[in-house]
Amino acid sequence: MAVSSWDWNLVPCLCRGQLSDSNASFLRAARAGNLDKVVEYLKGGIDINTCNQ
Repeated sequence: MAVSSWDWNLVPCLCRGQLSDSNASFLRAARAGNLDKVVEYLKGGIDINTCNQ
């Protein structure tokens, strides 16, 4: 069974420690469903492999 990119709980978190402000803002926008802001961060080169534990 292949794991899709949408299986958030199955993807290991590789980051540890504090998130930068831009990473935290990206995650906040994604969780809120603010697609315009998410696209803006992606175009700006945000690391999409960030996590918040």
